[in-house]
Amino acid sequence: MQSLFYHNDLVKYAYPIGKDLGGNCIMQIAQGKYRGKLAMLDHEVSGAMVDWIEGKTEDVYQIPPEKATADGFLEDCFEYGGLTLYDITLDDFLAELFKKNEATYETLKEKYGKNR
Repeated sequence: MQSLFYHNDLVKYAYPIGKDLGGNCIMQIAQGKYRGKLAMLDHEVSGAMVDWIEGKTEDVYQIPPEKATADGFLEDCFEYGGLTLYDITLDDFLAELFKKNEATYETLKEKYGKNR
């Protein structure tokens, strides 16, 4: 079975950028009103979600993938529960990470010295 991380219907709207420590795919949304935001694809739900996207289950999405807009498709995925939206863009996440890293560096430098 094709991994949902790279499933044709999903990668049109969100692409993988990495995995979290639990093996879930972190994706950046590429289109629509959520463009630039991060989302997490739950690996434990991804197999069932592939079946759902491909119409192999009795669960019904609001709009068939071939007729969906980016927003409609992604919102169906959020409602299904396999894709979780994070209300942060990749740029903002990285800026926060670098800011925290810089503060940690300064604290360590003050405590242990610059050249140790």
